[in-house]
Amino acid sequence: MFFNHIFILLVITASFVANVFTVKKLYNHNIFPEGTRILLWSAIGNGCIHQITVAEIRLITIYRVLVYGSDRCTILFPSSDCVYEQYLYYHTNFFTSFCCISLFFDRLLSTNCVAYQYKYKIFVMIFLTFQTILPLFIIIWVYSNGNTDGYVAMCNYPPMSVAGKYFWINRARLVILGTFFILSICIFYYNKNVEKKIIHKIYDTLSRYKSYENVLATKAVCIIIVSQTACLVITATGTEQIRKFFPPTMMDPLTGFMTGVTYCNFCLPIIILYQTSQIIQRRKRAINALTDETKNPTNEHFLSLRNAWNHITKI
Repeated sequence: MFFNHIFILLVITASFVANVFTVKKLYNHNIFPEGTRILLWSAIGNGCIHQITVAEIRLITIYRVLVYGSDRCTILFPSSDCVYEQYLYYHTNFFTSFCCISLFFDRLLSTNCVAYQYKYKIFVMIFLTFQTILPLFIIIWVYSNGNTDGYVAMCNYPPMSVAGKYFWINRARLVILGTFFILSICIFYYNKNVEKKIIHKIYDTLSRYKSYENVLATKAVCIIIVSQTACLVITATGTEQIRKFFPPTMMDPLTGFMTGVTYCNFCLPIIILYQTSQIIQRRKRAINALTDETKNPTNEHFLSLRNAWNHITKI
């Protein structure tokens, strides 16, 4: 368990370091549409809260083991002492999944670029409300007919009276995220086909650039949704297999590694950083190509874009 706790704490520390660079990148060199950027801000903020909650739970567990290590019964936590940690842990946990759904709908609405760019603030407010309120309703429903009797090895483990509900919620969540994962790929290919048609039918360079920009942003969001879904599916499947094939004495040490959302929050800033760097380079090449197509070296719009991206890639 000590190796388990140290490993998770190292992952959390690395995620905070990556978040520092990601925040700077999103603030200074943003390449995402404004609505998408706000949703990514919410995902990063929620991820930080979740990681802090997990770190606190792990550190308290280590402290309890060190202080009460001679008494195995005292090491365990009464479920009633873990209520607030569980509420915060599971709220931020579900928020992560609903944020993926919000990002999907943001990209879906972006297929109608002109209409969405004037109304994105309204939709973003709806998405943020959805991400915040729905996890609260789920937690209230889970604990409505349960109690906090009994003991748990760590405060992120739900009491036995509600464990069954969490199991079915996680099953449903995996199916829903898998569905949105497939749909997000469909949206990406739809945007890509639209962009190809624009190349052959529309010769306005600004329209072609915006279409290309939309494809790149959608691709980045698809990769984020894929990574979040993969982390949750792998850890959920791993937990089930551990419970089937390992004895009870090995279950807690092994399932302690299966913290899917912790890995999601570790991957998110890294993906944003990588995709931002990739998109900056691709946009730079696209701007150069589109400027050359205009046959007008003094085109103010694309000259300004070229200068801006040249400056960004040097930073």
